[in-house]
Amino acid sequence: MEGGLPLVIFDSDMENTVVISPQNTFMSSHHEVWKPDGYQVPVFATGILGSVDTVPKGYAMETLMVAGQNLTDTMDKWGRLLRGRYKKDDIYRHNDFSINYLGYYTDNGACYYYYTGKYSNYEEAMLAVKKDADDNGLPFRYLQIDSWWYYKGDHDGVKNWTCMSSIFPDGIEYVSQKTGWPIVAHNRFFSVDTDYAKQNGGPFNFIIDSGKIALPDDPTFWQYLLSTSRDQWNLWTYEQDWLLTESGGLKELQIDLNLGQTWLGQMGEAAKEEGLTIQYCMAWPRHVMQAVMIPVVTQTRASDDYHPGNSQWKIGDSSILLHSLGIAPFKDNYHTTSTQSDCKFTSAEPSPKLQTYVSVLSTGPVGPSDTVGGADKQLILATCMSDGLILKPSRPAMSLDSTFLQRALGKGGPDGYLTATYTEVSGYTWYYILGAELKSDYQMSLTELPAARDGTKPKTSFPESVAVQYDLDKTVASNYVKISDSSAKLTIKSCEVSDFQHWYIAPVLPGSGGSLLGELDKVVPISEQRVLTVILFAGTYVVKMRGAPGEVVSMSTIDTSDGKVTSIDCTLDSTGAGTLGFSDVKNLSC
Repeated sequence: MEGGLPLVIFDSDMENTVVISPQNTFMSSHHEVWKPDGYQVPVFATGILGSVDTVPKGYAMETLMVAGQNLTDTMDKWGRLLRGRYKKDDIYRHNDFSINYLGYYTDNGACYYYYTGKYSNYEEAMLAVKKDADDNGLPFRYLQIDSWWYYKGDHDGVKNWTCMSSIFPDGIEYVSQKTGWPIVAHNRFFSVDTDYAKQNGGPFNFIIDSGKIALPDDPTFWQYLLSTSRDQWNLWTYEQDWLLTESGGLKELQIDLNLGQTWLGQMGEAAKEEGLTIQYCMAWPRHVMQAVMIPVVTQTRASDDYHPGNSQWKIGDSSILLHSLGIAPFKDNYHTTSTQSDCKFTSAEPSPKLQTYVSVLSTGPVGPSDTVGGADKQLILATCMSDGLILKPSRPAMSLDSTFLQRALGKGGPDGYLTATYTEVSGYTWYYILGAELKSDYQMSLTELPAARDGTKPKTSFPESVAVQYDLDKTVASNYVKISDSSAKLTIKSCEVSDFQHWYIAPVLPGSGGSLLGELDKVVPISEQRVLTVILFAGTYVVKMRGAPGEVVSMSTIDTSDGKVTSIDCTLDSTGAGTLGFSDVKNLSC
């Protein structure tokens, strides 16, 4: 049950790629690949889960097969067909506060995960986090509270999803009011002794098996749970964790044809009525496919739990599936400094910068989880505007198609992790390439870059551009590369996590003598959040910008003739608007 959906098949050059998946009843459909005795090749079957015990007369299971020329584009085509069928658009995802703004996280891997250090309780600790953020100009805009805050029962399931007085003596609402932060709240499976179930004297219908899990089977339960949380303590995003545990541990979810869809649908409908969004965590592919029918599921954890030093940042594969279904990938929390005092996790984070880059390039939530006094201010501010709005690319960074060829056939791609994405503004495209744990140098063709939003592929035409490596101190590496056409290649050096490779490709603006690089003190120098338009008017390039009122925005250009970088600081007006102008890249004005 944990895999198999969808199945992607490709040939040796990806000129032929096929995606096969269910088109309905995702929670009770299945794929199987096996080699029966006497067969020379594997057999593939698609159908209803073998554990389902009853199928009504006239029931129809639908299967979708989509063909294309490469993996990521074919997956995108597949996802657009599913989203179109179930009318899932990007409105909720684009307007999700916890996706758009910087948050402070306390989940597994965080310094304050089941740990409050020198503070007597979580209320004291979170108010200290807020004061520390204010004192240091860190624009956190919401608080994620993990599984440490509610009452647990049998097998550590949820007995009652309310705050323990030992955690927040004055309640979650007090912390939300004092900090001004709305809440992203974690939940797991319900215990068999949950207070909400009729079997235990509660008012709601639950399915309780002989094991450890109780499942709500009552739309009024979800309406009650989410409405009271929204009204009483400012819940904005509901995080449903342990999805695989529920689906794998409750027999009724495996034998009932429709129960999985009903369960997730009731949760989603209640969240929609309350104006909330939902994050899925510990999800199987079937859960995120089911979310195509649930518009308020806007984000999903694309990784395992973060612990300093593990490799859960490798989300390039998961991001392909999630983005195709209209869901933002979430890398999970991370530490912004290598070592921190008074922290639950004492092992060192080998590359806070890599964690930051992957988080921002995911287009999902960005959630540092440092101890009080332990944050890297410059690194956190590199992710966002001064008001906490995250500056991100136009789509998530995804694994290159060639990485799958390398894994499958041992040739044709990088031997390690390599992703790419872009920002598109006014028809111009800026590309971002990130590689880590590459065992050898890789000659990357520009034809491997993702298609721009309008569908044009760089393999047929690539504008004159310049490729640079830069650090967040605004220093551009001297080995910048001029790109004249699509035949050019970039050498992505072998690397580990500490010296990961980050390349940035900016288009040459005709007649200007160079390229607009943007904010070189940000992970994403050109973003749709900051740059509204880049327009040539009467021989002058006019760059319209937005941000927080009075924010100072440092913009840079590069001269392609000599690699010289020119920078200027622009102060936005009282409405948060600003304009950069130049006829050539050596003479900038605000």
